Amino acid sequence: MSDLVIAKRVPLSIAVFLLLLLALASGTGAVMLVAHLRTSNVESKTFADGAVSGLAADWSDQQLQERLSPAEQKRLKSVDLAELAKLRARMGRFERDLGTTGAVSYPWIHFFVGSLRATYAAKAIFVNGIATFHLGLIKLDGRWMIDSYHIDAQFLGRPTSDEFDTAVGLKP
Repeated sequence: MSDLVIAKRVPLSIAVFLLLLLALASGTGAVMLVAHLRTSNVESKTFADGAVSGLAADWSDQQLQERLSPAEQKRLKSVDLAELAKLRARMGRFERDLGTTGAVSYPWIHFFVGSLRATYAAKAIFVNGIATFHLGLIKLDGRWMIDSYHIDAQFLGRPTSDEFDTAVGLKP
């Protein structure tokens, strides 16, 4: 009964003010989340573009390793690097980039697991074929890193039995 008495004594103007304050706080939170998502998309796409450009330009093991997350560095085996070298030799010189597509995935999970993830795909043309780079990214300690990768290659010209389609890495 005392709750009803207290409710009757709160002036309508205070109740409206509190509701407006609550609405403003939720709206501000939504605006901040959208801004965070936009910033994360720009940052992750910039990282993905740079990673693909670096890998496509010289196919260096170092270009790959310095961009890998700690977990992916542990999973990387010398056989993966040997396959990358074989693919690098077969693809030939980098000609041009056909662009990167993708985005941050499920941004609300970030608040529960503490890291953002993004998935990107990029195509690049080489003298001897076309490669599609599939990158799974993770943001740890404020820095984007490759958490999984897979490279599909299609060779131009007349293929031999083991060279037509090649894949390196694990799909994100």
